Amino acid sequence: DALVALAGRADFGRLVRLVVAEQWSKAAATGTGSDAQAHFNDHPETLLAWALAPGLGPSWGGYLTAARDQARAERSLPVDVVFGLETRALEPGTDRPALARSIEPLLHAWFSAAVAAVNRQSGAQLASIRSLGAHTPGDADEKVTVVTGIVPHRSDQEIAYRVDERDRLWIGTSAASVAQATEPGPDRLLDDLSSDAELGPTVIPSGLAYVNLAAWRTLAANGRESIDFLWQDQRVDDRAKERKYRE
Repeated sequence: DALVALAGRADFGRLVRLVVAEQWSKAAATGTGSDAQAHFNDHPETLLAWALAPGLGPSWGGYLTAARDQARAERSLPVDVVFGLETRALEPGTDRPALARSIEPLLHAWFSAAVAAVNRQSGAQLASIRSLGAHTPGDADEKVTVVTGIVPHRSDQEIAYRVDERDRLWIGTSAASVAQATEPGPDRLLDDLSSDAELGPTVIPSGLAYVNLAAWRTLAANGRESIDFLWQDQRVDDRAKERKYRE
């Protein structure tokens, strides 16, 4: 029931390192060695990006679907968005865990701290973090972690994430959407990129796209409010939104 789904391959590691190397080259060309050291001190994120780059990709994917609980749409996004990224070990050829499994505890700790901060500042239990059951009994690494109440002005908005069996990190706007994206089945676009069963042995795509026009028509039939998320720009007045909806 996705409105739009995308999947592809990209050499994120090489791309990130090209960008970082360009920044380092510019810093070296504009000053002395001490100036380059100052650049590292002022921009430690470039060192982190360089270190993590080998663990990113190559497969990625995501989809957009109408929110399943329309009654909560005013307090959360009217659509669900999910993005997944394959990860690898930072040191190829070793038995170290993939990047996603290494950073999952850090994600959990960060979100737990955010929940504690919101609740402490508000003086009430407005935010929460919980883990849903794993797809495979006893496999704690495949649970879906859900955070609620930390998004400003959207009290019911969820943020969910999961590391699946192929070391892909999935992040989405609801637990249901992340669970659906990672549920084993024949309609997973990221898995299609790894299989040439239907595309033929000589056709290996670098990307796939799926657009569900019937689902868009069904969503639009619910009224303009159901697709107002397409033009959140405050410069678009109500008359322009109505015209876009009719188009």
